[in-house]
Parts: sequence; C-alpha cells; structure tokens
Amino acid sequence: MVSTRSRKAHGVEASLGIPVETLRTIYTRMAQTRSFEEAAARLFTEGKVHGTAHFCIGEEATGIAVCAALKPEDRITATHRGHGQSIGKGMRLDLMMAEFLGKETGYCKGRGGCMHIADFAVGSLGANGIVGGGIPIATGEGLAARLRRTSDVALAAFGDGATSIGAFHEGVALARAWNLPVIFLLENNRYSVATTLRETAGFEDLAIRAAGYDMPALIVDGMDPIAVLEAIGRARDHAVTDGPVLVEAQTYRYYHQNGPLPGSAFRYRTRDEEREWLARDPIVVFPRNLVDAGLFSQAEVDHVAALARGMVDDCAEAIAIEGPAGASIDAAFYPSIATINDGMLGPGLPSVAAAVLDGIPVAGGEEVTFGSAVSQVIARWLERDPDAFVMGEEVGHLGGGVFGASRAALAAFPVRVLSSPICENGFVGASLGAAILGMHPIVELMYPDFALEAADQLFNHIPKARYMYGGHHAVPLIVRTQSSRGRGYGPQHSCDPAALFALFPGWRIISPSNATEYVGLFNAAMLSRDPVLVVEDHRL
Repeated sequence: MVSTRSRKAHGVEASLGIPVETLRTIYTRMAQTRSFEEAAARLFTEGKVHGTAHFCIGEEATGIAVCAALKPEDRITATHRGHGQSIGKGMRLDLMMAEFLGKETGYCKGRGGCMHIADFAVGSLGANGIVGGGIPIATGEGLAARLRRTSDVALAAFGDGATSIGAFHEGVALARAWNLPVIFLLENNRYSVATTLRETAGFEDLAIRAAGYDMPALIVDGMDPIAVLEAIGRARDHAVTDGPVLVEAQTYRYYHQNGPLPGSAFRYRTRDEEREWLARDPIVVFPRNLVDAGLFSQAEVDHVAALARGMVDDCAEAIAIEGPAGASIDAAFYPSIATINDGMLGPGLPSVAAAVLDGIPVAGGEEVTFGSAVSQVIARWLERDPDAFVMGEEVGHLGGGVFGASRAALAAFPVRVLSSPICENGFVGASLGAAILGMHPIVELMYPDFALEAADQLFNHIPKARYMYGGHHAVPLIVRTQSSRGRGYGPQHSCDPAALFALFPGWRIISPSNATEYVGLFNAAMLSRDPVLVVEDHRL
C-alpha cells in the first residue's frame, strides 16, 4: 500500500511542477462548487427543493482535483453528494441547478434530481441514490473500455459506508479478476449518516481492504487538492496498463448527511471536532497556499470567488421561478417497439429492423431444436454487432455454458464470451455500465432464482436508468434465464421470474414457446435497445 499523505505546505511544494492554468481551473471549480452548494442549501431552506439534498461542502478538494487528473474521455460515477465531481467534469451550473430543482430544463429533465445529475458528453454518468450502487456500473464502464481496446479509465466514487456493502466487493472482485481500468475512489468522511467509522468498520484506514484483492491502494489527504491530483494521476497510469486501483481520500463533510445543518446539530459530532476540520477548509487553505507561493495574488483569488458566487446566484434566482417538471412518463422514457428505427441501432448493424418486426419470413430456413436456435441467434448477434458480448457464470466453459446457450458464440467469438466470477450483482451491474455506453450485453442468469442475488441492479438501476437519464440514453441489455420448474432442481432453482420483473416498469419480458418464436423475439429484443428479460423454459 502506498501512502500519499500531505507534508507540511504540501500544496505549495507540489504546485511548483503543475501548470498555473491547472491550478487556476482547480480553484475556480472548487469555488463554483462551494457557491453552488451554498445557493442550493438556501433554496432547500426556502422550501424550493422537492425531496432531500446532499451537499459536498468540505469535500470540494477531492471532487474537483479528481476530475482534473482524469482525461476528458474518462468516465465517472459519482457519490450521491457528487456535485463537485459534476462541476469538475465541466457540467454547466445552470443545467445542474435546474436538475437539482426538478425542472424540465435540467440535464435529466428533472427526473434525476439532486442525486442523479448526468452529462454523458463530458463523461459524467451521474450519481446514485443507492449506497455503492454505482460501483458495479463503473466496473462495466471499464469493461467497455477493455472490449473496445481504448485507453479510457472509469472511476467510481463512493463513501466509507459503501465498503461494507456487497456491491463494493462484487464490483472490485470483477474488476480485479479481469484487470479492468477502474479507479475506486473511496471518499472517507468518517460517518455513514451518524454512525462513526469505528462503528461501521472497526478501523480507520479503509484502504487496507484492497489487500484482500491483491490490488494497489493509496491513502491521500482529501482536503488537499494537490495531493489528490497527484494520487489520481498515479492511479490512472496504473489502471490503464495494469488494472484497478483503490484511492482513499480522507475528507470531511461539514453538513449532515442531508440538508444544510452541521452534524453537531444532531449530536453525533462535537463542535470541537467540526472546528478542527474547518481549520483545514480547502476553500480557505488552498488559495492561501497559492498566494504564499507567489502563484496567485490575493486580488485574483477574491475575483475568482466573487465571480463564482455571481454565476451561481444568477442561475439559482432564474431557475427557482420556473415551472416544475412534468409529471408524466412519455414515450421517450419507455418507447414503443413500433417507434424503433435504424437510428436507434448500434454501429455497423444492417437495416433489418422493419423486416424483423413485420414478421417477414426468411427464405431457406432449416429445422432446428429450441436449444440450437438459442445458441445460433446469440452467435449471429455477436457477428452482426461488434459491441455485443455474452457474460455470465460458466458461459465460456463446458462447451458453451451449463445449458449450451453460448456454444456457437464461444466457437466463433471466444474473446466476447466472458465467464464471470460468482457475483450476480457485480456482473449484472457491469452489464448496465457497458450498456449505457452503447455496448450490447447478453447476460445469462443461470437460474431465475439467482436474480435475487442481483436484485439491486436488476430492479433499482436497470429498468429505471432510461427514465432517470431523462430519456436521453437507451439501455440495450438482454438478461436470459431458464426456468426449471418441474425438472427436479428444487425450490431454489425453479421459479418463474416474470411476475417479479413485471413489478418494475422499464423491463420488457418475453418467453418464447418454440424455436421460430425465439429467433424472432430475440431479434426484436436486441433491436429494441431496451432492457429485456428472456425467460426460457428448461423443458424446451
């Protein structure tokens, strides 16, 4: 484990090797973040925010410096207090504020709100309302980079409490097993709501968890943007060539978990503790160090701070008087198959949508078994779509999975048939991360009962993603599973999952009854660019 803790005046010493323009950008965006959060807190207090609000006041150094160390093509999933990371990635303040206030003019048309502000154009894939929920998704973003052979890196930001949840361990296990280019950024602010770090973990330097995965880790002073910039730069270099890295940024949120009051107002933190951390306020300490080093003048620092406040106040006042977001879910969020056109298809696909969906028969067909139809149509899609791939437990072994469904695909495209660790929540979440970047995963859940192991990603994330992104992004993802009722596999391998999936709008569900239906419905599912559950009957 490598430690990158701050030395005395570390920011001043390290800054000498960093372009002044980079330092100016970091401070400007830190000031914008602080002003954004303070304005948002005022609007919350005035009752103009529908729902809760999570502020990153105190954590600006980590959020902004992390993004400064990344490349424009790198992608992030933020924490649910990720406004700093959104600004660090270059998102517009007015569109962010509109989203925060639930307005149609927001990045996600007001559907994402405080915890889900996203802009794919700058590589910000949004935050997450589920603790740790973005970790497997970022792993999928890293998988997409690996399959496409790019030098992109994915970064998942999360809090200290998330390191106890299964999504953290499954996402890390998958990234480590496949050596994916992922940076796991642990923002350790020492509290899970009001529960202390000692209570949740029993120890304080959480980066030690990386040792269990034989994964490098760094501990950095999260209140020092120069230290964070250095650490993430080193982590990125490693991730591109050698796989995942954990970076623990030790920081502090000055407000409570949600809302604009300090933690001491709820009596789980002392005022003395808060004063101790306030003395390290990055918005005060960082510009002071720049002035002491002769890199900025005090007048420049004051000008940047005033400009940031003015920009945020102007957009907050204008947006606060606009009308609310619409309440309906229109076709953009759950499009009808009848609206599918070639413009929705992935790169390199032929213009076959009309023929498939109109049921035009294919000449020269041959008689095949149900199992052969499954295998052949999957392989055909891997041939047709370079972004399609198969993922699941054992799919690349035993001649093509335990049921032979990936036999033909494995024979023709072995690199795109990925046998995963036993981590359903991890690899299902990774499929979502890949899908929202335009990949086309075909995921196998060996038995439908195992969907409960992946319930968070299957029901909290995948079906809601198109809606939360404001209808801007398709989620082209197939989940296949075999119902084995009546085959003697017992109560934990034999359920029919259709009713469960039907509880969550956003899923399409098909259950073909013969080989011809399977080919036609599977083609329609792939063309739909939506999440589709394919239930296969084991008896067929």
